[in-house]
Amino acid sequence: MAGGREEIVEQAPRGPRWAGTAALLALLAALPLIAVLTRGEDAAPPRPVVTRAPVRLAAGVTPNAIYPAARVSGGTGTMPVTFPDGSRAEIGYPARLNLASLGARPYASGTLSGAGGEEFRVLTAPLYGEAETAAGRAMIRPLTGHVGLWPGPPGVDAASQVLLFRFGDWRLALQDEPGG
Repeated sequence: MAGGREEIVEQAPRGPRWAGTAALLALLAALPLIAVLTRGEDAAPPRPVVTRAPVRLAAGVTPNAIYPAARVSGGTGTMPVTFPDGSRAEIGYPARLNLASLGARPYASGTLSGAGGEEFRVLTAPLYGEAETAAGRAMIRPLTGHVGLWPGPPGVDAASQVLLFRFGDWRLALQDEPGG
């Protein structure tokens, strides 16, 4: 035995054990598929029915939007629009979209000139007026009978206060910048 080469061969019982386990797992995985495929048409779940539902508004809140009077002729709707600069146009659209019922809210931007130079600002019409601007928070203080100072949007660390102007039923918001 010195320096000789010896081979030792061991043999396990015949037939791999993993094949039976794999076959059992394949059968268990196939059972739900077989059940679905053999199920008749009667057992199919009902198809959902899509219906239009009006948007629910918070109690006592009027949407801060304009609802233009649209004309419908055939399959086309036409509504007049006036842009913040005063120019006018008409928008044509497929009547089935009923765009006029969605309403429109003004959005304008510009610069304010002052001792510190010119500053860019945005003027918007918050959809729910005070309710949207407040977001559950109290007004900081009224500035005049028609202007209030509100905290900036929640969750925006860099946002400054909002001036909210009241013109009858209309509310317009001017977002201030961190520099004031």
